[in-house]
Amino acid sequence: MKKQSKKERMEINDFKKRIDMLAMNLSLKENDRFYSGLEMIFALYEKMIQNDQDTFFIDKERKAHIIESLKYSK
Repeated sequence: MKKQSKKERMEINDFKKRIDMLAMNLSLKENDRFYSGLEMIFALYEKMIQNDQDTFFIDKERKAHIIESLKYSK
C-alpha cells in the first residue's frame, strides 16, 4: 500500500470537513464540535443587535432575520 503524501492527506481532511459541513447543514449529523461558551456569545450578540437603535451594527431590514438566526444558534 502506497504511503499518502502530505498533499493527499490535506485533500482528504478538507474533503472530510466539507462532508461534515454538508451533513450538519442537512441536519444529518449533530455538531459535536460546538463549544458551550458560544451560547453566551450568541446571546450577547442577540442582545447587542436588539438594543441597536441607530442601525450601527445591522440595517433594519436584516435585523429581525439575524436575531432569529442567533436564537436558533443557541
